[in-house]
Amino acid sequence: MGLEISKKNAWTIVKRITAVLGFAAVLSLPSLPGLFAGNGGPEKKPQAPIALGFSTEGAIMLGSPLTVMLTVTPLIASESVSVSILLPDGLSLLEGDITWSGPLEADQSHILTIRVRPETAASLEVKARAALTRPGGSSISRHAVLTLDPGPAKPKPRLRERRGPGGDSILEIPAQRGPKNP
Repeated sequence: MGLEISKKNAWTIVKRITAVLGFAAVLSLPSLPGLFAGNGGPEKKPQAPIALGFSTEGAIMLGSPLTVMLTVTPLIASESVSVSILLPDGLSLLEGDITWSGPLEADQSHILTIRVRPETAASLEVKARAALTRPGGSSISRHAVLTLDPGPAKPKPRLRERRGPGGDSILEIPAQRGPKNP
């Protein structure tokens, strides 16, 4: 008793086996650029070896000055690091430089410090870009974003002075009314 396979069925089986083996070969190549990482997920673009970090000092309020600092730290030495900060409409620059360039050693930080003032209560995105120029002239860069959400300026409470028993001066802050409940 023999097992007979038609030519058509044999060809279908060969195609399926080839497809399975080809797919398995692709999955077994984790270094194949642009297709799959070793964990089977999509491979990400390589990142520039630069660490960028925003920080702020002061209250983020409409019309109030705010200090914004951008710390740039290359992870490799570079003869040419360039940094720029892009301010959105609605955020005024009060002082400081929004660009810098120069050499930095590996793990040596440079901090750009600027003073700004939000002119709108809308959400504002401050963007930064740092680029390393490698020997031979090629450049790699990294980006960072800081989102500022200034609320409306809160009115300062008015102080009232009154005299207590014995002539002491007492400062009072009147209670503020909250929104009315419907």
